[in-house]
Formats: sequence, structure tokens, C-alpha cells
Amino acid sequence: MKYLFLFLAVMLAPHGLADEMPLDERIKGDRITTLKPPPSGGVRQKAAAPCHRIASDLSLIQLPSDDAAAFKLGMSRGVKWLLEHQDPDGGWGGGATAKPTTQPDGWASPAAAAITGLGLKAVAQSGTSTTSLQPAIARLERATRGDFGFENDPLSNYIMAAVASGLASLDTPEYEETIQTGIRLLQENQWDGQEGLTVDQDWYGGAGYGNRGRPDLSNTQMMLDALHDA
Repeated sequence: MKYLFLFLAVMLAPHGLADEMPLDERIKGDRITTLKPPPSGGVRQKAAAPCHRIASDLSLIQLPSDDAAAFKLGMSRGVKWLLEHQDPDGGWGGGATAKPTTQPDGWASPAAAAITGLGLKAVAQSGTSTTSLQPAIARLERATRGDFGFENDPLSNYIMAAVASGLASLDTPEYEETIQTGIRLLQENQWDGQEGLTVDQDWYGGAGYGNRGRPDLSNTQMMLDALHDA
């Protein structure tokens, strides 16, 4: 775990030279750990291509048949509920807001785009037709153009990651431009040389609340899921 941010920095972060940038004034240098390089000579396995569908053949699920059938039934019920409880204009979570855990008294971010992205991903991964979700899909496409007002928002990483993952789960090139717009926003919000960090520091490559304060593992995991799904 301690090499997580360092690994992300090497593998994902596209940004530039830390030694040319002073340490961002928001960063307390004594909170950063400098890491030794990971041992060399090991074999690094290439990540498998994303699979956006949940196995539907019970014979392929490594679980007792009764458990697998119960899980499949539960998933079907969940998808049915999602489809029956969409907002009038498509998607889910209209009017919902959320605040960063590090800023409980701060700005309440609009959360509908993130909730819609996660709902769309759940429906698509189940193998259910997404024909009835076109209004929800259109809602997510608008989100990358700032219609939801979350660019430079404390929760922009969470929201954009959910939007990108939701659209990627559709497995269609029609939304590729929108997905890549989201991925670029996620990469721009990574903590890296632009904040004066170096690749041997544990914060390098991570993601946080809109590139504020510090990176954290929750934001970083959401970013990783989106980058993998895309």
C-alpha cells in the first residue's frame, strides 16, 4: 500500500518536472513521506482489459449454485428498482448534494451526475438493455460541459470518475469523446509535479477533493476505477 501513490505517478500521471516547481503552499511538507524505490527486477503483470458485464452464466461463477442464484436474483431486483425510480428527466439523484468529509461546513456539491453515473453503470453491468436510459446518458454528457457546476468543485474527482465509468460501461464508441474529456479532468486533478511534488514522495500521483488539501485513497480509488473502465 505504501507504494500506491508512487506507482500511480509512474504509470498514470502525465505531468511535468517537479524540480522546476515550488511546493504548493497548501502542502505541509512534514506530512509527506519520501519512499525508497520499489525493488527492481520483479515482474509487473499488465492489467487485464476492463470487462463491463457481470457474469450471467451460473456455471462460471465460483460460488455454490444456491448463493449464485440468490445474488443474481438480488441484482435483478436492484436493477428493476433503478429503472422504476428514475428522475422525470432521466437519471437519479436530482437535487441531491454532498460535502467533502474534510470540509463538512463547506460548499454542498450537486451530486446528481455522480449518482446517475453509478446507476447507469449498475444497469449496464447487469446486461440489462439501456435503451430506456437515454435521458440519463444525455444528462451525463452534459455534465462534462459544466452544466452541473462542479468543475473546480471539491467533489469534482468523485463526480467525474462516476460519470466516466458510467459512460464507459456502455461499451460504445459513441461516447468516447465525452469519456476522454472526463479522463483528462481526472488526470489534471492528480497531485504531481505541478504542485511541487517528486515521484519519490507518497502523495505523487494521487487524487483528492478537487486537488485541494491532500490526496486520499478514496478519491484515488475512484479515479483508478474510471481510468481502468475507460
